[in-house]
Amino acid sequence: MIKTHNMELDVKDGIAYIGIGGRLTETEMSTALDWLGVQTDEHAQFNLCVTMHKLNMPSLGAAKEELSRLDEVFEMLKSVPKAAVISESQFIRAAAAIEGALIPNLKIKAYETKDRAKAIMWLKAG
Repeated sequence: MIKTHNMELDVKDGIAYIGIGGRLTETEMSTALDWLGVQTDEHAQFNLCVTMHKLNMPSLGAAKEELSRLDEVFEMLKSVPKAAVISESQFIRAAAAIEGALIPNLKIKAYETKDRAKAIMWLKAG
């Protein structure tokens, strides 16, 4: 498990968990992307559960870090057949639905925080 001020990363039972609780810094974004790369190297496939506790846009440095590694991100997503996005924010849930339509071979479902158990059940299901 990796834990910083604004994020928590963990993997359990074939699911990579990313918890975001604040505005990500460039260092945190780099850490998250490096961690996802390790998961991709260690697991042929894994599902992803992203919980966004607050609607905070990443810092400019974090956005720059993600954009500079976009090819790598898309390559890593080939190992992820399903992703659940959990948030109280309707905006985040709607954005997840749009991403799901744009990223080939990745099924994304968005859930409210109260439906976390349902989201994990969906990720664990065949």
